[in-house]
Amino acid sequence: IVRVAANFGANGIILNRCGSYLNSAAYRTAEGGMEWVEIFEVNDLQEIFPILKKNQYKIYSTSSHAGHAIKKELPFHHVVFLLGSESHGLSTELMRQGNGIIRIPSTDHVESLNVSCAASVLLYEYFANSI
Repeated sequence: IVRVAANFGANGIILNRCGSYLNSAAYRTAEGGMEWVEIFEVNDLQEIFPILKKNQYKIYSTSSHAGHAIKKELPFHHVVFLLGSESHGLSTELMRQGNGIIRIPSTDHVESLNVSCAASVLLYEYFANSI
């Protein structure tokens, strides 16, 4: 995800209780992406929402089962995408924090994309609509 974020110009990634995930293997996997994307670690995502909202960020929860299909009309300025784990998705509480719920349109041949693929699609849309 870090490498994709760097490729499409994301400024940062907020990680919930990341801890030991940011090790040398993560840096190698990102293949240079860590140089361009700032990583913010928080103990509880709830603590970051007031800061994001105060700074006028739009927060979009993502879901493979609910929400509106991502569209080019979304305000892609000062945006934060909330992506959940592949096994559990986002909690109901996190889904309520944002300005809306979006999903990536699909054929429904598979249940969902893994989190890195979903991040790639969302960040491509952000990048393509900002140039």
